[in-house]
Amino acid sequence: MEPRRSSEAPAQNYRAAVRLGGADGILTEHQVRDFISAQLDATDLDGKAVCLVIPDDTRSCPLAMLVGAVHSALHGRVNRLTALVALGTHKAMTEEALGAMLGFEPGQLEQTYPGLRLLNHEWWDPSTFVDLGTIPAARIEQLSEDGCRWTMPVLLNREIVEHDVAIVVGPVLPHEVVGISGGNKYFFPGVAGQQIIDVSHWLGALITSAEIIGTTGLTPVRALINEGAALVPAEKLALKVVVEAGSDALHSISYGDTISAWADAAEVCAATHVEYLDAPVRRVLSLIPPLYKDIWTAAKGFYKLRPVVADGGEVILYAPDITEIAQMHRRSTRSAITAATTS
Repeated sequence: MEPRRSSEAPAQNYRAAVRLGGADGILTEHQVRDFISAQLDATDLDGKAVCLVIPDDTRSCPLAMLVGAVHSALHGRVNRLTALVALGTHKAMTEEALGAMLGFEPGQLEQTYPGLRLLNHEWWDPSTFVDLGTIPAARIEQLSEDGCRWTMPVLLNREIVEHDVAIVVGPVLPHEVVGISGGNKYFFPGVAGQQIIDVSHWLGALITSAEIIGTTGLTPVRALINEGAALVPAEKLALKVVVEAGSDALHSISYGDTISAWADAAEVCAATHVEYLDAPVRRVLSLIPPLYKDIWTAAKGFYKLRPVVADGGEVILYAPDITEIAQMHRRSTRSAITAATTS
């Protein structure tokens, strides 16, 4: 499948990606920690305010090790260090869940990560956001290849704006809306306002997940995300990892600006997480891992397999741990179910 391409990405701070590892090997923790230390030591961060933008627990990677290595490299050098969980519109993580993800006991964040502020992206609170400007309808139409024509305000979590540098830390994986996840996607929709989330997902739906998932090029959705990211005043860097399927081991880690590091890691991801079949299949059994708590997120088990299913075929989701449709949107889904059963 050839990537869908749009206009060139807007300019941003440029730092060419440097990579350790590749599709054919597995890195040791020592190698990863040394790489992170060397790259951050060589980056001008002394005395600056740095915000780490990290995933929630619906993404798989050895995040405690990665954040621990970043903290070790930056503690004492920067004047402020914050970790912001890019929830998008997912449910806020509890202290217990954050501790399990980052390797600290509830109430013991300071003992494990001295000086680190750890925050959920409070997308439900309007005071969370700063207005960075507006992308005009004509530009949205160009970026979306005539798919959308809406004027779009760009709202972003003010923590990003109030720091000098934002470092995205997390994995890249095939994604049903943008092609390959990660990079500037941690800003939009990760810590963004509702409208850019809605527009990007609507555009992805128009293209269809079957066509877009797993493509490494500059898809229309990523072009839209990069356009919004170009308005972010902070310097934007990224540590992007590719995780071995079924484990927390790492194939590779890439460091650079959020566009170059993402693109570098996406190539490894495509080589390790995308498999091509000789012919479509009639039926697929998708085993949903326990990290997905509801059908809303577990639907990834459908999106990721839909491209190999023949017309008229089916995907069966086996999800014995899931008991609800959407943790975050219980009221709306309950109303929808009631309407469907009474109509």
